[in-house]
Amino acid sequence: MKTINIFIAGAKELAPQRTKLKALLSDLNHRLQRSSGIRLSVASYETYGNDQNDYDAFIANEADLLMLILQDRIGQKTEDEYLLAHKTKQEKGKPETVVFLQHIEEDTHEIAYINGLLKKEKYYYTYVNDEELLMKAKDYVEAFVAATPVTPPEPQSAPKRKLPVKYILIGLIVALVAAVACIGAFYYENQKSTLMVLGGGSAKNYLQQYHGVTLDGSTNPMYVHVPSESAWILLTEEVITPQSEKIKYIPVCISASKAQKKDFLDVVTEAEFMEKGHIVEYKFQKRDTLVVYVEDSKEVDRFRTSNKISVDELMELLKQKTYNIYTTSPTSGTRRVYDSLLVAPDYALKDDSTLQYSENSDAEHIQSPYIMLGSKCYKALVLDEAKQKEGGVEKNRFNYLELQIYDENTACFAKDIYLYFMAYKEFPNRTSGTDLYVPDATIDFLKSLENVNNIDIDLLEGNTIDKANNSLIIELENIVYRKPN
Repeated sequence: MKTINIFIAGAKELAPQRTKLKALLSDLNHRLQRSSGIRLSVASYETYGNDQNDYDAFIANEADLLMLILQDRIGQKTEDEYLLAHKTKQEKGKPETVVFLQHIEEDTHEIAYINGLLKKEKYYYTYVNDEELLMKAKDYVEAFVAATPVTPPEPQSAPKRKLPVKYILIGLIVALVAAVACIGAFYYENQKSTLMVLGGGSAKNYLQQYHGVTLDGSTNPMYVHVPSESAWILLTEEVITPQSEKIKYIPVCISASKAQKKDFLDVVTEAEFMEKGHIVEYKFQKRDTLVVYVEDSKEVDRFRTSNKISVDELMELLKQKTYNIYTTSPTSGTRRVYDSLLVAPDYALKDDSTLQYSENSDAEHIQSPYIMLGSKCYKALVLDEAKQKEGGVEKNRFNYLELQIYDENTACFAKDIYLYFMAYKEFPNRTSGTDLYVPDATIDFLKSLENVNNIDIDLLEGNTIDKANNSLIIELENIVYRKPN
């Protein structure tokens, strides 16, 4: 499938217009994929946060089309993005640029400057309102797509198994962590295995809030913030990468979604994986309640008393296209839960135009009006931290309602939190046997969890799980133990 990469540029105050354009392009994308085998991939500054270097890299190296939205002026950063696209077009043949300038009756100095800057631009349109902007943008993109050649794929022999890019990225993380730990090892007489905890923000916050474990990135345990899908990869890394006999890094993955066998078998077979070990899964008893953080307004006043919103009511808000919808990353456990929950014949969140946020998003990244899809354990901290002075009084910049999502039985939706770790068939400095071995570092971590009453950690004192547990993923509460004689 041919992919056309589009970057939408323009001032931050034009966020509503960018959002509407993204929704338009999302609708076009579904139709084009079916009819012409072309996929539209859309990005803007909201996609990358506030890193101008990332915008520039996308424009210079990936973009096929730059869509420039202007109102009554052109900011310096927007102008720089336009000039970069123009320069790259001369050097590499892309991206094309199309400009949409809102019609202004008054011939201001700023308008004159724009006209002078863009006088040689081939595709330069004016628009009166958002409806005309969308109509002209649709016509242009359809024409652009129609002029894009689609080369049919050549017949190929059976593909060789390649290591996906995501594994390479995780491998780099592992290498970096290993380098840091190697340096630290010089300062410890007793070299113990270093526990490396990987997972998303909601799972990390959950452990801190409900189980007294603070993961601050310190040496042991070492925390690496990655989405669930990337965290699981590190367990496969244990299988495909030879381990050092002197220093061992023990991965533990925390996730807001349940892993499946296929998540670990991209580059190895199930039999190959189980030659090295098995994965142990533990589901925490307490769940993380889904919470929607909605900008306070008259439109949501009806939810103020109950602080709850039904799935259907939430979808109705989202379908109005008046809110900037913020979600966690597409591969996060939290996003996967919302994708499965918010789906109906006339709406699907995964097909909607959404913006990404993180726990550390700054105030400038959150554009009004907003709906933030999060949980009790995860939201943008800036919602509570951003302060501004009004009349000499310090007030919170963001006023929002915190709404729990409930079903037809008025039960609140919540997501499970999972823990995954390796039980090794082969482990450095240990003779291979019929049993599976759980390292001390993993057991110590399990013991550090407060308020976990359904795990009998003492059964793992011998570090051994019977190999009779013959499935790739073993549920911790169902495992068979065998202590050494």
